[in-house]
Amino acid sequence: MSFLYTKVNWLFPLLKCYGIPVFPHPGCFGYPRHEDFHTGVDLYTNDGDQVFAMEDGKVVSIEHFTGDQDKSPWWNNTDCILVEGDSGVVCYGEVTVQTDIKVGSRIHRGQLIAQVKRVIKEGKERPEITGWSPSMLHVEWYPHGYHKASDGFDDYLLDPTDNLLRNAPSTVKSVTYAHYKPSKIRT
Repeated sequence: MSFLYTKVNWLFPLLKCYGIPVFPHPGCFGYPRHEDFHTGVDLYTNDGDQVFAMEDGKVVSIEHFTGDQDKSPWWNNTDCILVEGDSGVVCYGEVTVQTDIKVGSRIHRGQLIAQVKRVIKEGKERPEITGWSPSMLHVEWYPHGYHKASDGFDDYLLDPTDNLLRNAPSTVKSVTYAHYKPSKIRT
């Protein structure tokens, strides 16, 4: 199904971004993690930076995304907002959602929808990773009809990397990480 979702004219969701991770960067889509694969792309930025809608759509879900509230206590508490538009459903994760936005709200391309929230706990910083920041917008992409954030890597997930790269401002480049060591993946 992903061939239907190849080229999308998204608005880049951040004003400042330290790079778009591509393999073998740990923030890239599909990167092997301890027990699974990374389900989205981490766009590294600053705590509190504004997040803008990449396309027109409708809010289909607002959920807890990380932290104690989402059974992942190794992260700080963050939320996510899922917006269904022409390209499918975009999950904007590791954010604080604007208080005036509710499930069912109509969203317009370029509208302020959230602020990035620091997800990495103090003392867990990774400065050796190119472009890394403890605050990031985690972008996941699903086909139409998916109205719940993923809880693991699944075959319905779409890779947003090419569309993020194609629609990024010229100042935002791809970043990779030279010290790739595969994690153990359960089978």
